[in-house]
Amino acid sequence: MKIKMMVFGGWVSSVVVFSQFVIANEPPKLNPFSYRVKVPSTEVSCEARAQAMTQVFAKTLGVQSAVGTCQARQERVHQSLSYSVDVVVVNYLSEYEKIPSRTVFGEPRFLQPPSQDQGLFSNYANCLDELDRQNPDFEVNTGLAILAAYCTASTDEYHPGYSLTFEAFGTAKTRLQSYSLDDSQAGYAVLVARASEALIAQGLKIVWADTRHLFYYAQAPVAISVNNLATFLVRSQCETQQSAAGLVFTQAGLTRVSTLCEAVGEPEYQRYSLVAFGVGYASVSDDFGVQSEKYDTFEECLLDQARLEGNSRSSGRTVFGSLCERATYSYTGYLVHLFTRF
Repeated sequence: MKIKMMVFGGWVSSVVVFSQFVIANEPPKLNPFSYRVKVPSTEVSCEARAQAMTQVFAKTLGVQSAVGTCQARQERVHQSLSYSVDVVVVNYLSEYEKIPSRTVFGEPRFLQPPSQDQGLFSNYANCLDELDRQNPDFEVNTGLAILAAYCTASTDEYHPGYSLTFEAFGTAKTRLQSYSLDDSQAGYAVLVARASEALIAQGLKIVWADTRHLFYYAQAPVAISVNNLATFLVRSQCETQQSAAGLVFTQAGLTRVSTLCEAVGEPEYQRYSLVAFGVGYASVSDDFGVQSEKYDTFEECLLDQARLEGNSRSSGRTVFGSLCERATYSYTGYLVHLFTRF
């Protein structure tokens, strides 16, 4: 840009003249980064593993000047057995650091996906065996090339063991999903079996399972609802209300609804938990008997259910049903629990 000064009859005027210019696109600045991982050793040398991983790294990401090296082959002892791991480092040039996604077979945390912090496999050998079995399923279901796969020890004293991790770059076609129940969940083996049936019915493949966990690949997790509705000291009182409990969640919109009465606790303190299972999300509220009077007998409670449900509907609530449950463990009376739309 140029500025010319001109004088007209004592006045000074400026004329701005723009000249055309072109800014050439500068190449992006490439910075040095490195990627480091420990993988179980195989019959292949550590140096050969490093070169193979570097080829996957460079091909997947298209990075320049990727150089892989074997930093060390380390000996490790897990549960009195010796194993070795290869420590591989890949150095590369890029605009920004490349961080792979992790797919973890681990113990899921509350409302969190499985993590490396909590073990799923009881020992390192089992985890290594599963690594070999899971390789094909991972690549077929995600469409990604495996960069690294390894087992790590839990850091949570309450969930010892080992977790299996796959690392890869790219956008996966589907992701590993999990379904699990707490150790304290009544009848969890039966419930996991029913969850497995529900997933298979949707065309999904279970890639790993035990009595508390299911792992499968899908674009999004399938909503599986398990509800502990009531606890009884007499099994017949639980069984009498199974159909009513199923109807509550069927009307709330769940599919594949089923119920069970599961014995929990030691024989001298045994109770029976009424559990409802279904697929989908249910917006159900339990009033915990706040609208109910205390009934002396279970039969009296059953007779008054319809009246309380009617009152609740007349008040404008969407009522899915009700159950009769003991008021407290020390009190012999019963309460009507109303289940309405949340």
